[in-house]
Amino acid sequence: MLYAGTYDGVYRTDGVDVDESDWECVLDGDRVMRVEAFAGVEGLFAATESGLYRSPDGEEWTDLGV
Repeated sequence: MLYAGTYDGVYRTDGVDVDESDWECVLDGDRVMRVEAFAGVEGLFAATESGLYRSPDGEEWTDLGV
């Protein structure tokens, strides 16, 4: 999976040779500054203008309240 942070959320696709219709919005919201996976920590993190979010699977996102 490839994840991309944009000005209106986090999008993902399952390939790199894709067009615009192949992207799915998985976290709708504010501008995303960074999407990161860390070694030794399960899941993904997204830093947005409204806060920090975590997802264990790229589907469900939780606002960490920071």
